Amino acid sequence: FGMKQDDFEGLKLYHPDSRINDAVGKKVKSIFEKLFKNMGVNSDDFLFMCFHEEHPNAFFINKNTGTGQLSKNVIAVSDSMIQHLDHEEELAAVIAHECGHFIWQQYTQDNNTIVQERWSDIQSVDLMINAGYNPLYILEMQKKVFSNFTYNSVDFGVHGTGFARAEDVKAYLT
Repeated sequence: FGMKQDDFEGLKLYHPDSRINDAVGKKVKSIFEKLFKNMGVNSDDFLFMCFHEEHPNAFFINKNTGTGQLSKNVIAVSDSMIQHLDHEEELAAVIAHECGHFIWQQYTQDNNTIVQERWSDIQSVDLMINAGYNPLYILEMQKKVFSNFTYNSVDFGVHGTGFARAEDVKAYLT
């Protein structure tokens, strides 16, 4: 599929034929299809993958701007992300956020910025509602994930502060 095992900033992708990649990929694909229900987005245009990383992480790579020559968009979730989450709805919140990046790329080819991260958080609310998931699980997921970066810290790079991002979601929900 055009990606090597360590093709994305040194992250170790599980082999495409491994049981964990197959199981995670199928679950992520089913969530993706719920999120985009009746919206005309084809899951066959995506690869859904798992990778090994010590800290919870997930990413979206646009096939037109990703590393290498990708034939499909990629949504990948780390094994440690999955271990930190307790409910399908929390995983759906992660996938919805990454799908927000996909939607953003439909409008602009800008590099990832704090604006795009926070916009993806807000977009995840609408996607969760479209899929029938409770969007409050976005806040639960954020607490778990951002705690690994010190939830109330000043900043953790392009991803901004966990506190500010959670406040954005709370404000949007109200």
